[in-house]
Amino acid sequence: MLGRLSDGVNGARAGGASRPGRSCNLREDVSSAPAANASQTLVEANDLSRRYGEGEAAVDALSDVTVGFPASRFAAIMGPSGSGKSTLMHILAGLDRPTSGTVRLGDVELSGLDDKRLTELRRDKIGFISRRSTCCRC
Repeated sequence: MLGRLSDGVNGARAGGASRPGRSCNLREDVSSAPAANASQTLVEANDLSRRYGEGEAAVDALSDVTVGFPASRFAAIMGPSGSGKSTLMHILAGLDRPTSGTVRLGDVELSGLDDKRLTELRRDKIGFISRRSTCCRC
């Protein structure tokens, strides 16, 4: 599946109100997943929004994002600076809390966890592999 978080992944959108036209892309390696695990979702977000600030200074980093990442697949979240990639990753990992919406990691709803349980969950279940590039070789 290849889609833009701003308009293609289950109606999801990402990007700040102060930066119109910016979006991140979700890329998923469709060749690596066994059919038996295709229905198991490891992490999913529903109607996820994150607003920083208040009033005229408010910036919507994420707006109504709905996305799921199935088991046994590789995925990449790509996009220009300011499009919401890091915000999405931090919320999916329980490092930040959404302004609205829900995040499930396996069968656990993150919004109901206190800081101690979130720390234990991150320690036992979450890892990031990040690649930063100084030039585009796409």
